[in-house]
Amino acid sequence: MQTSTVYIPIFISGLMFLVILMLFWGIFHYFRGRAKRAKLLERVTESSENREPNDKKSSKSMSPAKKRILTFLSSLGKRVAPDEPADYRYTRIRFLKAGLRQTNTQAIFWGTKTFLMICLPVCFFIVRLSVFKLFETSAVLAVCVVLALLGFYLPDAWLSIKIARRREKIIKGLPDALDLLVVCV
Repeated sequence: MQTSTVYIPIFISGLMFLVILMLFWGIFHYFRGRAKRAKLLERVTESSENREPNDKKSSKSMSPAKKRILTFLSSLGKRVAPDEPADYRYTRIRFLKAGLRQTNTQAIFWGTKTFLMICLPVCFFIVRLSVFKLFETSAVLAVCVVLALLGFYLPDAWLSIKIARRREKIIKGLPDALDLLVVCV
């Protein structure tokens, strides 16, 4: 009977993790849908002669909170981004493959990696201090290290998924583009 009570904090922490994960997932998809609708509405209402470069157009349609967050991540990323030109060229090519062409994309990317690498373990540690006081120090340290690694590599996984989705979209659209070329010629 003693062993069944030992697993209760682990079960509760797993349940809390799933609840928080689902909450962030729902918030992400909500704002993503709103952004897509706003972008589509902007494209429909905007006339073709008023087109501007991508950086200027996207910065005008951003909310002030999003601009502040991106400015913070960009300034953080400029401090921690690697200075080697080979690394810069490789990541720039990956951003282009994903369809991200803004000038400060790499700084925002590195800022996001750093922010997640610091904030995920800190948030866990704060939750651990207030809710889960039964964890041993070694377990807390292990979870913090795993969360830091997860925070560092999560943006890379997101970028790989974005590249794969864009590649799939281009491959699926290629037959239609070829048909249009045949009709035009």
